[in-house]
Amino acid sequence: MKKIMEIHDVFELPKVGLVAGGANPELDCLTREQIRRSIPERVLIQTAAGKHIFARVLGVEVVSSLIDQKNIHLRFDDSVQRRDLENGATVYSISGEETSEQLIEQDAVRV
Repeated sequence: MKKIMEIHDVFELPKVGLVAGGANPELDCLTREQIRRSIPERVLIQTAAGKHIFARVLGVEVVSSLIDQKNIHLRFDDSVQRRDLENGATVYSISGEETSEQLIEQDAVRV
């Protein structure tokens, strides 16, 4: 399981839904397309309070800043609420082999 990003901004767009924006300096060396391809359809969101939410990613947008820092924006399905993403939530990729029970039992993600 790999960290995708720490969430810095959350907003809702009409006809689009809930979008979270964030960054991960470890990914700045990758191209926008490499980052986009590395984000799976299923992710684990860990809230600042330690709650685990499994969500489906409906869309990915990666933008480079003027100093080539990558900003990642993810659009989520309805299982994610805005209140879950605020105050320092983190998004992790999960593989198809990892089940929610295995991840939580292993305490794979720590605050």
